[in-house]
Formats: sequence, C-alpha cells, structure tokens
Amino acid sequence: MTRRGLTLVELLVALAVTTLVAAGVSSLLAGLGAGLAAGADTRTAMLASASTHRRLVEATSSMHAVLDARDDITLLWFGDRTPGGEVELSEVAWLVLDRDRGTLSLETVLVDDDMDGLERALFDETLSPAMDSAAMLARLRGRELIDRTDLADGLLDGGFTPREDRSGLAIEIVFDLETGPASWSSLLRFGGQPPLEWRP
Repeated sequence: MTRRGLTLVELLVALAVTTLVAAGVSSLLAGLGAGLAAGADTRTAMLASASTHRRLVEATSSMHAVLDARDDITLLWFGDRTPGGEVELSEVAWLVLDRDRGTLSLETVLVDDDMDGLERALFDETLSPAMDSAAMLARLRGRELIDRTDLADGLLDGGFTPREDRSGLAIEIVFDLETGPASWSSLLRFGGQPPLEWRP
C-alpha cells in the first residue's frame, strides 16, 4: 500500500524545525541590524568630530589668545588689529555653546568695512577684563551687530577650558546620536597671549 501525504507527527516535526530555523534567522538579522546601526553611529560620530574640528580650526585660525572663558562661552582675541595696545570690540569673537539649541557657534561683531578712521574709532569700544563678556554679547545681539556661524549642531553638552597662559582652549562636546551620546574633545592652540591686564 502506498501512502500519500504526511502523518500528523511528521507534519508537526517539520513545523517545529521550520519555526526554529525562522527564529534563528530573525535573531541573526536583528543582531546584524543592530551591528550595522552601531557601525553607522560610529562613522557618524567620527565624521561629526572631524568636520567639527576642521570648522573650529578654520574659524579660529586668526585668533591670538583667550581673553575670558566660562563653561559655555569664551571670549577670543584676534590680536591688536587697531593700533593702541587695547582690546577693541572689533578685535574679539565669542565661541558659544548653546545647550538649548544644541549648537556650537562663533559669533563676531559686524564691522562695516567702509567706515573711515573716525567712524571706526567711535564704533570700537575698548574692552576691559572687568566687563561681563556674556552681557556684552547679549547687548550686541540686541542691536543686531553680531554675525553667527554655527560650527556644530546636534549637541547634548560640552564645555571650554582655557590653557593656563590663555594661548589655547580645550573643547569638550557630546554629540546626540541615535544609539546614544558620543564624546569628543580637542585642543586649539593660538599664536600668542592676551595683554597683561587680561592675564589671570
């Protein structure tokens, strides 16, 4: 007698084997997907770090020294561009870590290149170490005299630490990636030191 089809036991065994194979394949694919996502985040973090460092170096290449540094805002000096030995408004820029927006930016004073010497002298304020650099920046923003250049975005946190002699600045930031935070740090070196009255 010839039998056609499968018995119930054979059918159940085949179904159990198929289920085990399917579970193994889905587990393998899930692990592979997680690995690919982690690899993509690692590449994203590396690219973000490299591009942020490049932008920072380009944006601060003409800086001379750190004048004032806080955890989230740093006053940088281009050097004595206006003869006189004083720190002038047109000679500074602010490196700002905005935790609310998740950005790192460089903010400079908008100076009209068509100003003659007298107009520039009237515009250019002399800055002192006693001033509040964050309040000065807020005042200039209110007068729409600030040009803002974002250097990095998608940040969770960070901070600035100047070198003791103010000839450099350590920057630490944390990128917000899909698989979690990714830390990055860099040391920027500048070409000089601040004027004597600005030194710590």
